Amino acid sequence: MTKKIETLRVKSFLQHKLATDPNYATRALVVIFNRQTEDEKRIEATKYTNFIGFTGCDAEILTSFAKQWLSRNWLSDKQMYILHKKIVRYWRQLWDASDKVKLWLKIEGEPVPTHRISNEGSLVPVIQTRLPLYDEDKAI
Repeated sequence: MTKKIETLRVKSFLQHKLATDPNYATRALVVIFNRQTEDEKRIEATKYTNFIGFTGCDAEILTSFAKQWLSRNWLSDKQMYILHKKIVRYWRQLWDASDKVKLWLKIEGEPVPTHRISNEGSLVPVIQTRLPLYDEDKAI
């Protein structure tokens, strides 16, 4: 399987989970928040262009969500809606921070998503077939 196909499978899986599963979204929120520098957490803004943590446009709101989640373990329905919309763009940082083997096992065990996140942030149907993670013809 090519690297591009693997990346597309990871992206599709993570974006689908982040857009639809509150547990994935809140766990991702905390992971990305923890990647922020200490002063970025304190000022609730992006200070450095290091491609880690929240983007400048998301830093204030998602940092406040993360702090609220960590202190109260609760977000309102409206906050959760906003989180689902915004957190999908951080799929690559989550992939970079994840245990790759465990994530691959989850991807293999999940049904293929029937929807994906469009550039506008809405769910759109997809048509795809299941691609194997392991290709016996190419095994050593």
